[in-house]
Amino acid sequence: MKKVSLIVMLLLTVAGAFEICCLSDVHSAVRKTVTGEKSAPSEDIPFVTIDAGTTSGITTREKYVIKDEAQWVSLWQKHASTEFPPSQAPRVDFNSEMVIAVFAGEHHRPGSVIQIDHIRRADNKLYIIIGESSAGARIGKETNPYADTQPYFIARTAQNPLQIVFQGI
Repeated sequence: MKKVSLIVMLLLTVAGAFEICCLSDVHSAVRKTVTGEKSAPSEDIPFVTIDAGTTSGITTREKYVIKDEAQWVSLWQKHASTEFPPSQAPRVDFNSEMVIAVFAGEHHRPGSVIQIDHIRRADNKLYIIIGESSAGARIGKETNPYADTQPYFIARTAQNPLQIVFQGI
């Protein structure tokens, strides 16, 4: 009899622990089944490279999301400050587009690059996936093997109200 009571108590304890552990997951699954709610699939978002290279007036590690002309002109002036004369900011239609810019900071070896690999919408967020390399790869403007570099990548994509999350920087 003691053995049976012990087994019953053990089963009840395990069942209670299971209910506590999994109740929120079961509730969520039931809610999604009843309401027809589904997890949104991830989606790659297209983007266009505005500029990429290894010489920038921005010498610190930075990331920017620019949604208006004034911010864009200010950022471009800092970025192009090493040029003589400084170039004008490329045209961006901020009624429908925004700028994503990443700067890798000052590097004391040639061949360092940074780039936006993907922009992906998932879980009600916009993920900016950044890739970096120092293996001598080249993108954009030519690499100067005798100077410090400031790798950067600037792109434009459709305006989006979702929270922006940078990954890889």
